[in-house]
Amino acid sequence: MKKATYTQRVFRVLVSFIALPLITFGAANVVSVANGPWTSGSTWNTGSVPNTNVDNITISNNISINSTIGLSGTAQLTITASGSLKDISGVSGLNVANTASFFQNGILFLSGRLSVVNNASMLVTTGATITVGNTSFSNNAVIN
Repeated sequence: MKKATYTQRVFRVLVSFIALPLITFGAANVVSVANGPWTSGSTWNTGSVPNTNVDNITISNNISINSTIGLSGTAQLTITASGSLKDISGVSGLNVANTASFFQNGILFLSGRLSVVNNASMLVTTGATITVGNTSFSNNAVIN
């Protein structure tokens, strides 16, 4: 098999760098379209439950959870002024970690823990309501 020339190798590298931004790595803009449970695909515009490691998740309806939600990686969760995220189990929480972002504009009700850690960020706007069992903020978490 013939070796690629220097020019061919450089060309392949350049094409790779040009094509890389065109590749989607699985992140989706997932928006609630109905009141319902987090775990139901019919609650979301994509028809499936959001990927809490990469998706940009927007809650504009009343969403219920019965287990703790863990956001990490590049995931973003926004609760709009018309939206709510409510624990119906009596023990559920929200963990925001590892550079994930949480934007709170609506209602957040958790019986469990709200945890923002490891370079994650949380922004709370005027008019937002947060009711939680307990909280944990540590390791360069940013709260505004």
